[in-house]
Formats: sequence, C-alpha cells, structure tokens
Amino acid sequence: MFPEPIVTDAQASATMKPSGRARALFVIAGLAVLMGIAVFAYVRVQQFRKKTAVLTAASALEKDTLLDFDMLSARPVAERTLDDSVVRTSCASFIMHKRVKVPIAAGAQLHWSDVDTDAPVNDPNCEKITQQIQEMIQQQIQHSKHAP
Repeated sequence: MFPEPIVTDAQASATMKPSGRARALFVIAGLAVLMGIAVFAYVRVQQFRKKTAVLTAASALEKDTLLDFDMLSARPVAERTLDDSVVRTSCASFIMHKRVKVPIAAGAQLHWSDVDTDAPVNDPNCEKITQQIQEMIQQQIQHSKHAP
C-alpha cells in the first residue's frame, strides 16, 4: 500500500546507538567534569581552613590604655573572614606602646581604628616584641592542631 520510506545514511546514523568508542568518550568526559567539581570543592574548603593569626586583647582594655606585650594575645582566624581593618600579628610592633582609642573587651580582635597609630613608637625592642608574639602564635597554632 504505502511505499517504503527512503532512509539516507545520515538519518540512519542519527538513529543508531552510539558505538563503544563514543560511549567511552562520554564516560571520560563525565568523569572529567566530576573531577573538576571535586577539585573546585576541595580548593574552596582549603580556603576556609587557612588561618591567619590576629591580635586580640588578653584582658579588657580601657580607653587611653598604653598597649604592652602582656595585654595582647593572638588567635588564629579563618583568613577569608578577615578584612584589612584587623591587626595581624606580623604588625604587632606598630601598635606597641600606643594608646587605645576605645574600650576593648577581653578576647576581642584589635582593629587599626582602635589604636592611635599616629603617635611615634618609643620602644627600641619592637622587633623583639614582634618575635615574641610570633613564637606565642606558633605555640597556639600547634596547640589548636592537637586539640580535638
């Protein structure tokens, strides 16, 4: 009754199942995409785990208190949560023997705006103090790695 349809080679190949080689390429491409996603997720997690030590008040500090080494402590903080306003331990020498502009609670992070950095540094031991703070930080980081 009806004439048999004419099928071209292009139509025939479009309706055929993919060959074994094509399947292997699809599997490899899929695995590559999954590996890319896994690597991206791993890098993002590592960024949140990277810690930077910042200066904190060891005890409550009143306004106009002259900062000394004993008044400060350090705490490792996730680097992605920090901004430039926080005083990092590498800058400890810049705030030694400077006055606090505002009251600071015990354990609170020190911010550059909290300290009168315009006053000159009168302590020749600033480099030694910075080194002591760095050693204290290393001890705290080692302790935090071994803590549950």
